Amino acid sequence: MTHYIKAFALTAIICSGAFELQAQVKIVSGNEMSFIDSTDRKSYRSAQAGDIAILLNTKINSDFYFDEVGFPFLQHEETGSDDFLQRIAPAFRYYLSSKTSVSAGLLLSRSAQSVVGENEDVEAETGGLSNIEQSYASRSVSLRLTYDRWNKPIYFRKFNLDSYFGMAMSIGRNRSIETSNEDYANGDFDYNTRSTPSGVFGGELYTGLMARFDLFSIGAEFLGLGFDRQFGFGASEVTYSYDLDEQNEAGSYWIGGNGMPDQFLNQQFSSLRARSSKMSMYRGVRIMAVLHIN
Repeated sequence: MTHYIKAFALTAIICSGAFELQAQVKIVSGNEMSFIDSTDRKSYRSAQAGDIAILLNTKINSDFYFDEVGFPFLQHEETGSDDFLQRIAPAFRYYLSSKTSVSAGLLLSRSAQSVVGENEDVEAETGGLSNIEQSYASRSVSLRLTYDRWNKPIYFRKFNLDSYFGMAMSIGRNRSIETSNEDYANGDFDYNTRSTPSGVFGGELYTGLMARFDLFSIGAEFLGLGFDRQFGFGASEVTYSYDLDEQNEAGSYWIGGNGMPDQFLNQQFSSLRARSSKMSMYRGVRIMAVLHIN
């Protein structure tokens, strides 16, 4: 009997210690943990070589400082890549590795207008206007190429915090053509075509910070240094030919238009060039949203 009592007492002591130890241990799953982990690991939030992403970005402000310093005598509107960078524009990113990526964004635009009027009742003897045609066409293309270098991410429970730095190059080209053709019943005519080309080349250095979830990322880029060079704005080449009252001539000349100083407006030149360049730090902030296609 004594042996049974001792065995029961020993069992009770062991069970009591086990229950007390279990009461002090709490099982925590990975989803309930809130910590920062910088160790390497593969997941849907980690980029790999060959991954593709679609980017949407827009520039919310430009040139924090120096906008009002000096007085620019060429009051032209920014075109080409500047217009491309300041609107919501799509781009495609390709990961060369988990640490490097390249992206390209292309923007094409075209507009056209045409008005034609005819008068079949005009007699040749009167020399009246029998046909008039006016048209306008504009085409532009902008391309932006980037190269990014990614730092080691910081892992949070719900997202990864990615930081990177990169450089970009932008090229833009625009051309508008205005045409005015007049035909007269007696065979006279007056034809004019006005062509206005413009273009821009630019580059920038920036750093970015992105919060990456499984399938998408949101973040911003800080444009630390940038430059652009524009040319051709406001300078138009006019090609003409006419035959009026037995006097005829054909040729071409250049003329100043919108954005030019007053001395150049409506003046004919054998050649006319307009250029501007700008470089500054702290060029602005670009907001980005990225859809990842792994």
